Amino acid sequence: MIFDSLATITYVATVLAVLIFMGLATVLGLALSRSAGLPDRAAGCGKLSPYECDSRRSKIHALRFDVRYYLVAIIFIVFDLEIAFFFPWAVSLSVTGTFGLIAMLISRWFWSSRWCTTTRRGA
Repeated sequence: MIFDSLATITYVATVLAVLIFMGLATVLGLALSRSAGLPDRAAGCGKLSPYECDSRRSKIHALRFDVRYYLVAIIFIVFDLEIAFFFPWAVSLSVTGTFGLIAMLISRWFWSSRWCTTTRRGA
């Protein structure tokens, strides 16, 4: 009997928490959508110009970036994510044991070989 009432209280508390968060999300969404339709009070000549800080357009219309810039950015993101996987592995190493160690060493070898390949190609 005690467990039934405890389970009911837990269920009601969970549903209540979900309803509260849904209500807050609805109120926030309505407030944001309502404010998007309001006119800009400070719209003047300076605000409507494309160069607010009085910087004049230069003769260079578009800056061209080297492709290696984007390649380095993508490589950084990939290796940053790869490093992010080390923390959960280190925390759960006592649970995963030898299998986890071998799996991480294989992963480390794979990503290190990819890094060597990209640096050898000049990226």
